[in-house]
Amino acid sequence: MGMRIGIVGAQSVGKTTLANDLAQATNSTLIEEQIRISNDKFSLLGYQALDQIVASAWYSNFMFDILINQVQKEVLAKRGFVSDRTTLDYYAYYELLSNDPPEVQKIIKGLFLPRFQDSYDLIYYLPITFDLVNDGYRHMDHKLQCQADARLQTLLKPYPNVVAIHAHSPEERLDKAVKILKMF
Repeated sequence: MGMRIGIVGAQSVGKTTLANDLAQATNSTLIEEQIRISNDKFSLLGYQALDQIVASAWYSNFMFDILINQVQKEVLAKRGFVSDRTTLDYYAYYELLSNDPPEVQKIIKGLFLPRFQDSYDLIYYLPITFDLVNDGYRHMDHKLQCQADARLQTLLKPYPNVVAIHAHSPEERLDKAVKILKMF
């Protein structure tokens, strides 16, 4: 089995670019961002925007769908993978945005965090380096981006296999990621 690599960071920090480039450079399976796939499914219920799902009674179901999709993709990637987002990313945003009752929040935490702990051999954390880019999907709130980044940093503290990649271009990030992988 190959390396299981997760990429963690707030929105618009370059996770997708690094995930695509690193998967190609390592000949690993790319696990794309599952929130967009789940969002497409939930649009059948009439929710056209992510904010509508977050504010709905369906939000916890949406999170379960993301987790199931993510776990399924990880289990099927027998020769290793590079994941554009991890269960920790999804949980951090859930924690910041959820209006679910505490009992439901506790269930979500109990499902997402242990899964993160056991799923990745190496985790790349990408700090906020670039300006937010409007792709018509992600939140454009810089305050939320900073809150998510702070929450992710706190949640990552207990894990020894986390490496921060500080770089100012996608090429520099890929170069650093590959060098770290070779040392790992």
